[in-house]
Amino acid sequence: MSANALLVSRDDGVQMVVPAVLIEARIETEITTDVPRAIRLLQERKFEAVIVDYDMEGADAVLKDIDLYPSNRTAVAFAIVHEEDVCHGLPPGAKFIMAKPVLAEQARRTLRAASGLLVGEYRRYFRCALEVPIHLTAASREFRAKTTNVSMGGLALRTLQLIGLAEKFRLEFVLPQGGTIETDGEVVWADTQGRAGMHFLDLPTVAQKRLQTWLDSKRNKGEVDR
Repeated sequence: MSANALLVSRDDGVQMVVPAVLIEARIETEITTDVPRAIRLLQERKFEAVIVDYDMEGADAVLKDIDLYPSNRTAVAFAIVHEEDVCHGLPPGAKFIMAKPVLAEQARRTLRAASGLLVGEYRRYFRCALEVPIHLTAASREFRAKTTNVSMGGLALRTLQLIGLAEKFRLEFVLPQGGTIETDGEVVWADTQGRAGMHFLDLPTVAQKRLQTWLDSKRNKGEVDR
């Protein structure tokens, strides 16, 4: 099992050092050298960590607006800046900072400082494959779809229906040997191939316990969906 990080940088040294240190902590890295693509990835996928090199033009927009990406609002955000800029403090949205040139030991120290947040984020969003029917109900329509994975924070599904960002639904599905889950959800990403991600809204206590128990059993067996 591994968590996932998004690294936004064009710097060869950063691209070499940071992923190597992250993989030591079982964190896999997706690298992009393009700010618009980074923003698209944050809109479409979940990352436990987001690391942004502020040498890139427009890089400040990635972390400054991280609250706009529902799946990544709680991601652990790192900023990479030049050493002389460290005294200016954390850029908007960042929780930790690394100074250039980024050396392996410095990156390890920063990662250790952030480890508690990263572990909590990973556990919260541990995803397990789940293919079961799901019933979605809104004020003006209802339909059935099929889940593809689930976490404590939400689920992904496939549907023939057109659904849009921020749409809200009442969700009902059954965990195999885990009982029925009923809660409200909000669409946080959707693509043109019928795939979408839902964020749970106020998961009831009974549903939380059922889902946590089920996920714990899958995690202990090493069953994870990346």
